[in-house]
Amino acid sequence: MKTHEAQGLLDQERDRLVMVRNRLEWDQWAVSDDDDSGIGADAAQVLADDEERATLLDEVVAELAEVNHAYDRLRNGTFGTCETCGEPIEAARLAAVPAARCCLGDEERLRRGSLVRP
Repeated sequence: MKTHEAQGLLDQERDRLVMVRNRLEWDQWAVSDDDDSGIGADAAQVLADDEERATLLDEVVAELAEVNHAYDRLRNGTFGTCETCGEPIEAARLAAVPAARCCLGDEERLRRGSLVRP
């Protein structure tokens, strides 16, 4: 994959994640601003929604960190190279997951626990 193509994919992914993060933060702020001490609201549902939103926000922040790591790899010339085996990451995988650190085979082994990330 050419550098400008990779840059474009990473830019799109970063922009998507920033938009999701901003929406989650806005929703969190709007809900807490609308909450008048739980009057008329199911407090347990509000708490569950807040916890789910916080979990999603944590996941998005972690994904943004992965994108930033991919930008670093792009700058140092290792983007598209599996961090585990050193082989090229499949182009289709990078198109689907621009911040992928591993080839599909190694990612599957990592998920199963039969491989440890270096």
